[in-house]
Amino acid sequence: MGGTAALALTGAGMLATQVGSAKPKPQSAQNYQTQTADIQRRQDADAKKRQDALARASAQHRARFAAQGISPADGSSAAILEGLQKKTTQQLDDKAVGYNAERARAQTTFADVQAAQLEQRTSRSDLLSNNDVLQQFKNWW
Repeated sequence: MGGTAALALTGAGMLATQVGSAKPKPQSAQNYQTQTADIQRRQDADAKKRQDALARASAQHRARFAAQGISPADGSSAAILEGLQKKTTQQLDDKAVGYNAERARAQTTFADVQAAQLEQRTSRSDLLSNNDVLQQFKNWW
């Protein structure tokens, strides 16, 4: 019956090897921070590009109004400039929703990886405590 204990210990050793090798794709805190910093950098660049486009379009419209002798602060010309501002603000808000969703996906992925690693460590310590029981059984046998 000594073979049964050895077989049990061999099985436990193989299980420990499998648990140790079943590692999820690691995502370190540094990778997560880099990813969120990249998202923020892209959002800032996009906002600057849209603000620059608004400034150019507003300047062009003001120049056209002035060339026609129309004050850019009155009536229809002011409404056109205000519409450009509102459109740009809405575009920035819409893009912010996308960037926030991207940040949330990165955070969820990071949290999932961290949870899997914690579960793996917990399983490993449970396995080691079970291995101690098997060792006691072997010593008894």
